[in-house]
Amino acid sequence: VTEGCITAMDLSWHPEHFQCYGCLVQFSGSMTYREKDGQPYCDHCYTDTVLPKCGGCKEPITDRALKALDKQWHVKCFVCMECKKTFEGSEQFYCVEGQPICGPCAGEEDD
Repeated sequence: VTEGCITAMDLSWHPEHFQCYGCLVQFSGSMTYREKDGQPYCDHCYTDTVLPKCGGCKEPITDRALKALDKQWHVKCFVCMECKKTFEGSEQFYCVEGQPICGPCAGEEDD
């Protein structure tokens, strides 16, 4: 019984069973899906449940990111928690309560 089936992810599906793993919406011909761990996701659920969240704004990361303090960050969100300056051009930062802080705000003295 393969008549009327959908082929996706190297499998054959009854149309009513090819649905988003997150919200269970049935995929129509015009919808796209993304695969994670062998499961299909609609774009919305993929963004909400699969993509890593930024350590700063908590929004999904869909573009360039950096990893620091055991978190992933949007480049624009990785800023000093006090003065909000970026760390561009600087190779060091400090950590206070799991958040980045620059040397001057951490009380570092200039030599």
